[in-house]
Amino acid sequence: MNVADMPKRMSLDDFVRNRHWVGVSEVEIGSFFRALHTAVNKHHTQKRISGGNYYEHLLVTADILNRLGFDIEVQKAGLLHDVMEDCGMSFEELRRYFGVRVADMVHANSKDKQNPKGYWEQLYLGTELHFETIFIKMVDRWHNLVTVYSLRDLNRRIRFLEETVGPFSDTLTRCRPLIIPTLHLADYDELTVKIYSLAQEKLIRTKRKLSNRLNK
Repeated sequence: MNVADMPKRMSLDDFVRNRHWVGVSEVEIGSFFRALHTAVNKHHTQKRISGGNYYEHLLVTADILNRLGFDIEVQKAGLLHDVMEDCGMSFEELRRYFGVRVADMVHANSKDKQNPKGYWEQLYLGTELHFETIFIKMVDRWHNLVTVYSLRDLNRRIRFLEETVGPFSDTLTRCRPLIIPTLHLADYDELTVKIYSLAQEKLIRTKRKLSNRLNK
């Protein structure tokens, strides 16, 4: 998949319309729509910094995972990737409703201040368990980069961008050997380069803007 083709916005109607269910069982379809309902319901009061409904970010994430050829469970984890961190949904709830694989991937993508290993190690271990885990974070991070200029606090923006070109990019390098299926390795490398270059470009511009502001 060409990164340039990845959607930056997604309405609920378009998301549902884009689905193709050939070869997918009724049980899997039902579980997918349950994940969609859970994601929209849990985040329905939240807004993106850019002003849109927060759940649109989840739709974009899941839609891109679908375009990359990942299975229904990975797409469900894409829809649900923020419900633990932002909405307080527990691992046990996720496991009960969506299965242990989805719960594992969502947990690995959720920052847990109680985890002594730290977030980046947690993400690596999650990818070691299910290699698709890192793709969820990559798509999530790419979409956040697309809208990062909406973050008006320049110091916060710089911290986010420095995290992207620093520990996040280091984690991508570390995780690369875990991406065994050659079907996804080209997408992994393309996304890695796109994320780093986009973050680096926006970091330079933001630092310049902050410097100009301070020198006024």
